[in-house]
Amino acid sequence: MIRLANVNDLERIMEIVDETVKIMNDSGNFQWDSTYPREDRFQKDIDAEDLYVYEEDGRVLGFVCINTEESDEYMDAKWSLEGEALVVHRVAIAVDGRRKGIAGAFMKLAEEIAVKKGIGLIKTDTNTKNDPARGMFKRYGFNEIGEINLIGRFGKFVCLEKVL
Repeated sequence: MIRLANVNDLERIMEIVDETVKIMNDSGNFQWDSTYPREDRFQKDIDAEDLYVYEEDGRVLGFVCINTEESDEYMDAKWSLEGEALVVHRVAIAVDGRRKGIAGAFMKLAEEIAVKKGIGLIKTDTNTKNDPARGMFKRYGFNEIGEINLIGRFGKFVCLEKVL
């Protein structure tokens, strides 16, 4: 089940982050590291009620942040629609939660939130070397629309969008 995250979820969220960082780094993707994302970022997401977790049998198996906050560098991309967009940030699924449809449930949630708010575009980005994330977004109807550099982050990032 998907629910809003709370402060009691932070320890488990950080465990998933640590496990994800290791997997990413082992594959040559340094999108996440010891400096991003950190607990204080997730606390801000919780405070804003933008962070969701997927919980099964009392155990958090994944998380996603969904809001309308865009990196300034998004202005460098050629999005299909102008105006407010919903943005998917910081999504990760625990190793023991993978292949259970959790990512799909998060993408469906993003679409539901967008429709409820009258928003016609969902945006996201990921490191160009993050093939698993790129594939996941494409499976759920996102299209790659170009690459950007994110200030303070390693490598190039591909921008993806889904027009609703």
